[in-house]
Amino acid sequence: MQYTDPEKLYIRVMDASGNGLLHEEDLRLIINAAATEDIELLFKIGFNAKFLLRTRNIMRRISPRDDAGEKLKQTFLDELEATKALVMNVLKTANAETRRTFEKKYFTPTLDSFASLMELLQDLSWIQNIRLDDKLDDREDEKERNAEQ
Repeated sequence: MQYTDPEKLYIRVMDASGNGLLHEEDLRLIINAAATEDIELLFKIGFNAKFLLRTRNIMRRISPRDDAGEKLKQTFLDELEATKALVMNVLKTANAETRRTFEKKYFTPTLDSFASLMELLQDLSWIQNIRLDDKLDDREDEKERNAEQ
């Protein structure tokens, strides 16, 4: 599946989420910026978002006081910083006000900012879900073509 039209990708994300996106306009901005810069970077962000959400869920279930919990926490923090940097890299062509807004809304060290970032990651994780679905669809199509031959 080709992802050359950012609006179509955004609509696919919106549909896949059941219109449950929490930061629609910011997600649209990221998709549009990535489509003009580097679409693979968007997929990396989507992958990281899904990883971070799953890791956070695991961290809620295990003891943070043992070595495994500490390592997982550090991995989470490292990947979170890397993902924030990827988002800002995608937005490098956005105007300075947009970048400042993202910094304040998602990347400041406050509980509200962290909560907003987790919501944005939830929205971004739909990109990974779509990509995985498309890969499965492509494999099914290939199997059908091979079966017909």
